[in-house]
Amino acid sequence: MMTEFNSDPIGNLVTRLAVFYDQAYTVLVNLGGAVPSERDRCIHFFTTTSSSVLEWRFRGELGFGGKFWRNGTKHYVTCYKEDETKVLKKLCKEINEKLEDLQSKYLEGT
Repeated sequence: MMTEFNSDPIGNLVTRLAVFYDQAYTVLVNLGGAVPSERDRCIHFFTTTSSSVLEWRFRGELGFGGKFWRNGTKHYVTCYKEDETKVLKKLCKEINEKLEDLQSKYLEGT
């Protein structure tokens, strides 16, 4: 599905953010095992909270420390260092690559 953006810069940014966080949460569900029913709460949190550094604990495959971060303009996932294994590092890398792709697609230049 192709998302059309309008010419209103504020509306366009809000739409891009909502689409980005929706798509990012899909990655968290599909790869990271996030709970699908928390999607709307996560999107609302990230689109209505003005702090430049935010974290959302989604747990899933990354354990209790599985977090989705917004740090400035960068979005990524982490897990607790004490829970890290080669498998979890690889999973974090895979998720983070998908998030980078989405960020380039929806948030470049915002």
